[in-house]
Amino acid sequence: MTVSKLLYADQEKILKKQLELQQILIDISTKYINMDPKDLDKNVQGSLGQLAKFVEADRAYIFEYNFETYTASNTYEWCGTDISSEIENLQNLPMDYIPNWVEKHQKREIFGVPEVGALKEGPLKDILLPQGIKTLITFPMSYKNQLLGFVGFDWVREVHPYSETELQLLLVYAEMLVNIKKRAELESFLIQAKEEAEAANRSKSEFLANMSHEIRTPLNGVIGFTDLLMNSDLSNEQRQYVLSANISAHSLLGLINDILDFSKIEAGKLEIEQLETDILDLAEETADIVKFNTAKKQIEFLLNIPHDIPRYFQVDPIRLKQILVNLLGNAIKFTEKGEVELSIYFKEIQGADNEGLFTFSVRDTGIGISDEQKPKLFRSFSQADASTTRRYGGTGLGLVISQMLAEKMDTQIAFESELGRGSRFYFTIRSPFKRSDQPEKSFDVSKVLIIDDNKNNRNILRDILANWSISTAEAGNAIEALTHLEKNQDFDVIIVDYHMPYMDGISTIREIKKLFARKPEVKSPKIILYSSADDMRLESAIKELGIDAKLIKPAKVSELFHCLQRLSHSSAKPQALPQNTKDILEETNQSSFNILIAEDVPLNMLLLKTIISNKYPKAKITEAFNGQKAIDAYKKEKPDLIFMDVQMPEKDGFEATFEIRELEKASGEFTPIVALTAGALESEKQRCLNAGMNYFLTKPIDKEKLAEVLEIASGK
Repeated sequence: MTVSKLLYADQEKILKKQLELQQILIDISTKYINMDPKDLDKNVQGSLGQLAKFVEADRAYIFEYNFETYTASNTYEWCGTDISSEIENLQNLPMDYIPNWVEKHQKREIFGVPEVGALKEGPLKDILLPQGIKTLITFPMSYKNQLLGFVGFDWVREVHPYSETELQLLLVYAEMLVNIKKRAELESFLIQAKEEAEAANRSKSEFLANMSHEIRTPLNGVIGFTDLLMNSDLSNEQRQYVLSANISAHSLLGLINDILDFSKIEAGKLEIEQLETDILDLAEETADIVKFNTAKKQIEFLLNIPHDIPRYFQVDPIRLKQILVNLLGNAIKFTEKGEVELSIYFKEIQGADNEGLFTFSVRDTGIGISDEQKPKLFRSFSQADASTTRRYGGTGLGLVISQMLAEKMDTQIAFESELGRGSRFYFTIRSPFKRSDQPEKSFDVSKVLIIDDNKNNRNILRDILANWSISTAEAGNAIEALTHLEKNQDFDVIIVDYHMPYMDGISTIREIKKLFARKPEVKSPKIILYSSADDMRLESAIKELGIDAKLIKPAKVSELFHCLQRLSHSSAKPQALPQNTKDILEETNQSSFNILIAEDVPLNMLLLKTIISNKYPKAKITEAFNGQKAIDAYKKEKPDLIFMDVQMPEKDGFEATFEIRELEKASGEFTPIVALTAGALESEKQRCLNAGMNYFLTKPIDKEKLAEVLEIASGK
């Protein structure tokens, strides 16, 4: 074979080897890119062996430099067959033994010893010869300006003449290894940080849940007993004291609920449901929650819902109601005079199959917001102006929570406001919708006179009545109304607002009665007192003047409809049960009703007994102050209904419920169990239901919810 052919064959062999080494590096880098950080050690060890075998090295390793202690330590090592491991002997090696290595690596240069036997006597030769090394090559591992360590290869069996290409490719591996290690460290740090953050969130949630439980337990007594006290015989001064205590307790409960909601949303624990919801019912229920606050401040509350709006849409009704109550609560808080309005608008999306945009708007005529204050509105624990916190109170979380909930519903709360003129907050929900048939007019009312000083309120009533083909006339005060009635008395119904200037609704009705008394030939219209107040003065005036009906503002469409229907057919009254029959039925129901209360706090036990006894005076109530006594009482008494506190000594409510359900499997009986807990988290409710409880009441106990559960659970 000629020299040229030999050279060509050698070049071909070298090229082939270079390509193979490149492919190995590509394979290693691919493995590292898709690597789970926890597999770093296994992959580093594997890649060291893979490269060592390819370059026919007998040992491959990684050292880390520690410039604080000025030492180097062997962290990874791969050894060929029958080659001794040196990793344990090469820990915390003083860098003074290898100054040439360190100096070269700091310059980002390769350090190698082609033939160890040719070295002069000294520390380096003393380190390498005992390991049987004949050839050595090391590659610096640097990250930015920091020298981290080096990758090395040893040839023990024979001297190895390494090529320049081989060196460059192994250097690429060293640089790649640095990047992979740093990425793995970063990912490991992020995973650890995430786990620590999640652990902190869990701890925070558990702390808040426990604190909520501890605070709600005494609050249960404060709210419950002040509620009961307000229904007892008290002097005006005593009633005011009790009312103040009750309002303060409810305020504290509101703060606790805000902080819990904020924590749940931050921790990602709050889920949004999509349920078919009656938009009219939702708006009217929201109005019920806040309307008495507007009545106390004597401001108008308007509920403006177009008559042609679709009746049903898909939404989370609880969370939507929470947003609206928060917005309305703020509007009422910052409005001293004028009005607060909840409006709902609808726009169908063209081209979409029964899908539309529902816009909810809360408008007020309150203090408004300056341009400087607007950026602070949606910040946690802050209000637009520090003085508002002192004057109006609150956590500053209401709007933040509302915005978070809105974002979970794929929308955002926007607002417009002018200082001293009021504000408007609004948001739009996109949802499928379903229309329902409008109720047919089933009453003989064709013309109504509306007497109300608020023009917007008159417009809303006029639109509602127009939908039932009822014509209307309007008056802004008593003088206008009486002037109108002098000329035209052909009205079936007169709706009179209570709060009006010059002459209130009662005085206006008294004058209207006098006017019609002078003209007995004219049919007297039915009169509806339209009031946001509900006190004894009105009740006595209603009886004295023979007022036909009273409606609470804002007008509920359903209530107004049924009120007109009832007035139109006022002669048709339901047949009442004979008194003795009612008494017999009530006594039978109460005397046969057997209730077991399991509650370890005496104050809560007394409160529950008092509320239940007020509803069912003849019912038998059995007390149990821990879970074991509850089980014993169940066996003995066979109650119709059980109220089960969750946290109790000896056996908690979950354990007691489990044992009762096991006993029922043998007997074939079933007893409704109502969970009582100060834990307000959704997970607590689910845990109770999973344990076999049927109903869930959160402390402080709401009397109305308790009464509702009693009705449902007892079936009486």
